[in-house]
Amino acid sequence: MLFDFDETGYVKDDEKSSIDADKLFNSMKDATERGNEARRARGWSSFHLVGWQTKPFYDTSTHNLTWATLGQDDDPKNGQSVNYSTRILGRHGVMRVDLVLDPSQVNEVLPSFQSLMSGFSFTQGSRYADFVKGDKVAEYGLTALIAGGATAIALKTGIFAKLLAMLAALWKVIAVAFAALLTRIKNISTAIKRKFGRDRSGPQGDDLTRSE
Repeated sequence: MLFDFDETGYVKDDEKSSIDADKLFNSMKDATERGNEARRARGWSSFHLVGWQTKPFYDTSTHNLTWATLGQDDDPKNGQSVNYSTRILGRHGVMRVDLVLDPSQVNEVLPSFQSLMSGFSFTQGSRYADFVKGDKVAEYGLTALIAGGATAIALKTGIFAKLLAMLAALWKVIAVAFAALLTRIKNISTAIKRKFGRDRSGPQGDDLTRSE
């Protein structure tokens, strides 16, 4: 799962009843085919959209926009993949959540994903309903939110996306470990300074040790 907040401003949901799934898919498919030029330039295999795994739908109670596409990679090792996307609309922007998985994993993974997403919400003051006149408003609506996301994720699908997720997770582990190491070094340094300070202070230093 990839989480990424896009601070583009408040996205109006006035297109919620007029999303043309078929027309939108054809546009996304064309954009993906054009994106294959960039993939091939990077030495990646081409990727093609096959159809909707889940047609776009908008939940007016949570202000979540969800859709999923099924794609096919030319590289047999990558095969097909499902890009399951959720966009959580907020007052100041959109939380983009993308889940990339093998079609055979959908029935097993999706319930856990949906359960996790049900517990996600913006904090008070940043929720969609907290919008007030004068706030920044995005220059696009729900349709463009879907089309733009599909074009971007098409460049990161299959094995490449999984590697990105693994690297992101690994970097977080490294960062936490490094922070812990710095804290440990600082504590040791402080302890050494206190030790030598007490040794030089004589009996008074012993009293300090006992008082601690």
